[in-house]
Amino acid sequence: MLPVIKKNLKPDGLFCLLLPYKKNAEIKDLLLKHKFTILQMTFVRQSVNHDYFRIMLAGKLKMDEPPETMIDEISIWNDKQQYSKEFIDLLKDYYLYL
Repeated sequence: MLPVIKKNLKPDGLFCLLLPYKKNAEIKDLLLKHKFTILQMTFVRQSVNHDYFRIMLAGKLKMDEPPETMIDEISIWNDKQQYSKEFIDLLKDYYLYL
């Protein structure tokens, strides 16, 4: 997967990945090995009461001075069993009933 990204990514381009959370450490090592920088990491959980189950990454080719990685999290459901505001804001253009 990473050689394909590297081959097709423009020098100033960005890539995004959605992966299982359990691959977190492995993908970070692979990205460093292939000379990528992670710009943003978002940890995803089903609800505020669940553990993380996905990770969303945005990155680019490694620069001389890599920027600080922004880290945040998102829950699909809030504590009232409704879609969270963050989830709605992220996906409202793709879901018909948000």
